[in-house]
Parts: sequence; C-alpha cells; structure tokens
Amino acid sequence: GRATGLRTASGELVGTSATGVRQGDPMAMLLYAVGFQSVLKDIQKCIVKHQTELGSALPVGTFGYADDTSVYMSNRVSNAATGEILKLVEASGLRNNIDKGVVLVYDRSNVNSFKMQVQTEGVKVLGNPVGSAEHIRAYCDKATTAMLRSSDMLRLIHPQSAMMILKQVLNTQPVYLARVVDYDLVKDSLMQFDDRIDEVL
Repeated sequence: GRATGLRTASGELVGTSATGVRQGDPMAMLLYAVGFQSVLKDIQKCIVKHQTELGSALPVGTFGYADDTSVYMSNRVSNAATGEILKLVEASGLRNNIDKGVVLVYDRSNVNSFKMQVQTEGVKVLGNPVGSAEHIRAYCDKATTAMLRSSDMLRLIHPQSAMMILKQVLNTQPVYLARVVDYDLVKDSLMQFDDRIDEVL
C-alpha cells in the first residue's frame, strides 16, 4: 500500500516507489545503479589496495551494468581481494550469486576461485566474448546461429513487414557483434548470417 523508500547503499534516501518496478523497466537499472555505485567504488578501492600491496603491474578495474559486475585483476590480486569483495557485496544487503560467478585465468593451478567457475578459454562480459581467439569465434558462431533460428518465419509474413523485422530486430544483433568484436574473429559468423538472410529473402 504505502510508498517504499529507495536508498543508496550508504542509506541516503534518493526517492520513493509506490508500486515498484517491473521486469524490463528501464528504471530498475537506474535504481540499482544508484544503490550499487558506492559498492563498486569500494570494490575498486579494495583491488587497487591489493594491487599496490602486492606490487602488481597488471591493470585492475571494476565496472557494472544493471546487476552484472565485472572485475579484472591479476591472479595474485584476485587471490588476495576476492574474499574481501564478496564480503563488501554482502554487507551492502545484496546476495552474491556464486553459481553465476566466473573467473577467467590463463593458469588454472594458481587461483583461488572461491567456488566460482574457472575458465581458461574465455567468458562473456556484459554480453561480449572475452578470451582466446577460438573462444570468441565459437561464441560468435553460436550467437549468429541463435539469431537465425527465427529467420525462416520471415517467409510467412508480408515482405514489407519482414524487411522491417529484419532491419529493426534481426540485423541489430550482428551489427552489435561487429562493433564489439575484432573483425577478423567475427567475419565468418557475419558472412554466414548474411548468406542465410539472402536465402530467406
């Protein structure tokens, strides 16, 4: 019944919500970002502190999008900082989803994964493939194949409607891949996509 106060992780009131936000509502991400920003800053301070203490020359950083958080750091910094990062997130009132957590390393033998999955080939970060060339190519192949699943349905509708769906829906996904992935790694997948769309048209 009554409006709920919306607070940052530090407790500052930033607004009220009478009905909450629905799945997919753009306000959900904004409200999450407002509440989680101070936690992201604390995580950044934590990894920089450990980087300095360990004398690691490798870069470190933290970024978040909606409810996904990515942190990059060396194995040594990760081993020292990850437990502290998990505690920072829990202290903010959020729950760590260890089952979805992934650690990407070159050498599996020297990492404390804190029960998260350990990958040596690659992972997906904010919807983008990161890792070895083989991993990125395989990701692009899988993504374009998934994009093409509904392409046969275009034959069942009026050509003008089909072109609108192709331009506004189907084509946006490979265009995004072309922007975020090195062209040499995505070109075969894009050519496969174009060939299949040509067949359908």
